[in-house]
Amino acid sequence: MEKLNKIDICSFDIDDKVKLALFLNKRAEWIRMISKDTNSLLKQVGDLLWDDALFRTFAQITEYYPENDNPKIGYNPYLFDMIIRNFYETQTLRIRRLTDAFDERSKNSVVSIKALIEDILQNLHIITRENFVCYDGSRYDVSKLLEKYRAKRAGKGAYSVPKDLFIPDGRNKSFDKLSGIEKDARSRNDTIIKQNIMKMLSFKKCDKMRKYVNKFVAHAATDKSIDRIDINEIAPTLEKFDECYREIAKAIWEVNDITGDTIAFQVPTPNNFDQFINLCKPMAKKTDIDKLRDYWDHRCIEIINILD
Repeated sequence: MEKLNKIDICSFDIDDKVKLALFLNKRAEWIRMISKDTNSLLKQVGDLLWDDALFRTFAQITEYYPENDNPKIGYNPYLFDMIIRNFYETQTLRIRRLTDAFDERSKNSVVSIKALIEDILQNLHIITRENFVCYDGSRYDVSKLLEKYRAKRAGKGAYSVPKDLFIPDGRNKSFDKLSGIEKDARSRNDTIIKQNIMKMLSFKKCDKMRKYVNKFVAHAATDKSIDRIDINEIAPTLEKFDECYREIAKAIWEVNDITGDTIAFQVPTPNNFDQFINLCKPMAKKTDIDKLRDYWDHRCIEIINILD
């Protein structure tokens, strides 16, 4: 997190230094939640997408080699069923965790996109135009300087605008969209349109997944409770997972437009390892099967003792 005592905000082109200090503190907190925290949003989404790619690729095996086509290839249906069940349960739980709502009791202790958006809503008053544009020492209004520079370069071929000009100019244009205010009506105290942030809290696809988790994964709903819902509407599918991923990623991008940080989602690409290692090898030797049967019987006896 940024340390305010290491930043000389007194020299910044900002009128309200108190709001600036509050904004810098909050901005650092939001950036931490998005990309720096151990359980950051990007880390959670990365884990979500890695397991998704791994599972879907693993499931392709059954498409390439149907069980009846080759007697040398087969699948243990019980192990396969456990893998499928655990994948679906884990993914739905992760989606629910990513979209957990803000809870005052767990303030600053839970990382979720909804909690982040709701925290932004509570702090809209400090996300002013001047803070958005000048939080790092940039000048507030460079429009005249930019006009002079472009006039000076006119007719001299291609050119690039200096960083200290195009950054504040770009931020002002971005804030025009966030605030709904035209260039000629700009003010240092402009704020973001609240309704636009409220819209970011809509996770229609994810909410259905949350309902499924509450009924079948996180809790064991009674038959009476289950009868009141349309299971087909909320039951997870691979297509519905993609819709949820899209909703979550869109919200993270929109929040990041407010923080102004540079982020990148973790695409499930192996780094110096083979994700298919040992996939073509059997899991056990034929001579080990009897040992596994003995272990199974031994574990069943242990379970009987536990339940007595």
